Amino acid sequence: MAKPTPTNPVLNVSDPDLSTALRQVGAEIDHQPLRSSALAHIMREAFGGSDASGAWDWRMAYDMMQAAAVQVLLRRDGAEGGIAAAKLLASRLLTETRRSEQQIRLQQFSTPLPFASLAVRAAAVRKGETVLEPSAGTGALAAFATRAGAKLLLNEIDPFRQRLLRAVFGGDVTGHDGEHIDDLLQTPVLPDVVAMNPPFASSVDRSRDKHIAAKHLVAAAKRLAPGGRLVAIMPPGFSAKRDAAQWSRACGLFTPRLALTIPGQVYRKLGTSVETQLMVFDKVPEGGEFIRATVRDLDEASAYVDAVVANRPEARLAQRAATSPHAGRVVPVPVTRKRPVAAVAASKTKTNTAVPLTFTSLETPRDNTPVSD
Repeated sequence: MAKPTPTNPVLNVSDPDLSTALRQVGAEIDHQPLRSSALAHIMREAFGGSDASGAWDWRMAYDMMQAAAVQVLLRRDGAEGGIAAAKLLASRLLTETRRSEQQIRLQQFSTPLPFASLAVRAAAVRKGETVLEPSAGTGALAAFATRAGAKLLLNEIDPFRQRLLRAVFGGDVTGHDGEHIDDLLQTPVLPDVVAMNPPFASSVDRSRDKHIAAKHLVAAAKRLAPGGRLVAIMPPGFSAKRDAAQWSRACGLFTPRLALTIPGQVYRKLGTSVETQLMVFDKVPEGGEFIRATVRDLDEASAYVDAVVANRPEARLAQRAATSPHAGRVVPVPVTRKRPVAAVAASKTKTNTAVPLTFTSLETPRDNTPVSD
């Protein structure tokens, strides 16, 4: 009798087989454009069956392809791992033509490698800083943060993508809903930088939510250390004019620096053509120049990105919470001026002092006479 296939395809592959498959896909991408037949063959070998049998699906195959490209990028040194390498690797990936229900529900549209390179450049990551990616996907943003010398805090709600991230980067990957990332992360660390590409139109527990990207951004902003920088790929409708309430909420937490409208052609190979915004915020109380512009391509965006790179605030001592796992985390709030508060005199009345209670026991209960009509 044939062995029954597990209901969840994520369970069909062992960690060693997953790592082997990543290396095999990476070897293809490293030398030539990837063929769909080659990717399908590697997936069949790793998962012990075909997509038709339910052993895996093409969304998982595309995720494997993207993670393998990230792994190839991480192996390259110096300039070989820059934006030119990102463009070359991206050109060798398959155009994604198939979607899954899970992808639509969780809005899983990964960051194209060249776009990820530009976004992390805008973050101006300094060596040794901690970078949080609340919806890490297949690791494109994390790859460039790693190349900049950052320590990673990765969160990804999709189980298969979690496994890919662990295989590529090692270490722990949390699986929280990014909409509540500040509340759910157990670590007391406040990241110096957040790099994020949140879902645009739906949440885990609601099928449609046009404000979901802003909610993810606000949650990440709360976790960001004072003086830190947040870079996000956001929907075009996130602005003071088109989404005043969410914009005001975000700007109450940090200061906007840059909003670049990026054409949808950037996402062509990922099977969509949605227009996006590359946005930069600094968690500082003071104002400053806020640049809003529309660009034709990523090359034109570079000059704007270079301007915000030069203007990143100096590193500040990130205040940490107590290390006890049971201690509540305290987020510092900037205060411009403190006024002395008059001491409150201690009360002299002992309101809680115990007093004797006197009572009389009755042999026969009294009549229960009503006190009113």
